[in-house]
Amino acid sequence: MTEGHDRPLRVALVHHAFGSGAEPDRLVRDLAGALRAAGHHPTVVTKHRVGSSGVTEGRVPVVRCRGLPEAPLLRRGFAVPLTHLPTTVAALVKGGYDLAQAFSPTDAAAAIAWREIVGRPVIFAPAEPPRRDRVADRRLRLRLLERAVGDSDAAIAPTEECRAGLLRWLAVEAPLLEPADADAHERLYRELLRPAAARGQS
Repeated sequence: MTEGHDRPLRVALVHHAFGSGAEPDRLVRDLAGALRAAGHHPTVVTKHRVGSSGVTEGRVPVVRCRGLPEAPLLRRGFAVPLTHLPTTVAALVKGGYDLAQAFSPTDAAAAIAWREIVGRPVIFAPAEPPRRDRVADRRLRLRLLERAVGDSDAAIAPTEECRAGLLRWLAVEAPLLEPADADAHERLYRELLRPAAARGQS
C-alpha cells in the first residue's frame, strides 16, 4: 500500500438543511457516525443564518455557514437556499478536506465550486429522491440537479428510492451506497483520490 493510502480521511458532508429534523438528517448522521467509527474525520457543513462553527453532533464537528434571507429569491421563483453558497465554499476551502459529499443539488453547487479551487473530488448523493413534481418546479432547480449529476466526480444513491428517481428522471444509473456502509464509501473515496493516471491503468 502506498504511503498515506490508509490514513484517515477528512470528509466534508455538505447538507444545507442539517438539523432541521427532516429525514435527510438521518442519512447524514448515519454516514458521519459510520465514517467516524471507521477512524475517519467527517465534518458536517451546513447553513445557518446566525453563523457559528465548532458545534458538534454526536462528536462530529458541524460548521455552520451564514446565509442571507431567501425570501426575495423565493418570491421570484428560484430554488432556495442559495445565499449561503459563497460562505459554504469559503468554509470548504478553509477546512482542508480530502473530498466533499453533497446531499442536494444546491450543496453540490458549493462543493463543485470548491473543487475548482482545490482540485479535490466531489460526490453527489441526493438525500431526497428526484420526483416529477420537484425536478423543475422552480427556477434553476433542474439546472442545479443536472450539474450535480454531470459535474460531480461520482453520483451515488443513499436509498433505493433515490436510485430509482435518478434512473427515472435523469437516466443515471447510480450505485446504491447505504450511509451506514463506511467500507463501501471508503473504497469509493480512495478510488476518487487516486491520481487519474493510476485510475486509468487499473
